[in-house]
Amino acid sequence: MSPRMNEMNDIRFIDTSQVPRTYIQSLEQCVYRLQDSSSKLQNTLFNLKSNSRDFSRIKKLLDCQRVYELVTEPEIRDTQSSLAVQIEPRINVLLSKAEEMLQELIIRENELQEEVIYIYRYIYFSIRMIKIYNLFF
Repeated sequence: MSPRMNEMNDIRFIDTSQVPRTYIQSLEQCVYRLQDSSSKLQNTLFNLKSNSRDFSRIKKLLDCQRVYELVTEPEIRDTQSSLAVQIEPRINVLLSKAEEMLQELIIRENELQEEVIYIYRYIYFSIRMIKIYNLFF
C-alpha cells in the first residue's frame, strides 16, 4: 500500500496514520544512513582537498619512471675488470705518494728525536755548569 501524498508531493504531508510503523522506521533508518553517508563524504572531500594541495608535486613524482635492466654475470665481470684496469694505475700512484710521505714523516720524526736529545743534553750540561759555578763562587 502506498502512502497517500498531498498535492505538494512532499514527505512532510504524508498521512502517517495510514503508513505502517515498519515502513516509517525503515525510512528513518534510511534517512539516518543517508545523513551518515553524507557526513562521511564531506569529511572525505575535506581530506582530499587538504591532501591534494601539492598535487603538482605528487604528479611529478608519479610521472617518474624507473627502468631496470638485466645485466648478465659476464657483463658484470667484464665491467669489473675494465674498472680495475682503469683504477689500478691511479691506486699505484697514490700508494707510492703515501709511501714517500711516510718516509718523510719517519725522517722528520728522527730529526725531532735528535733535537730533543740535543736540547736534553744542553739542559743537562747547563745545570751541571751552574752547579760547578756555584761551587766556586
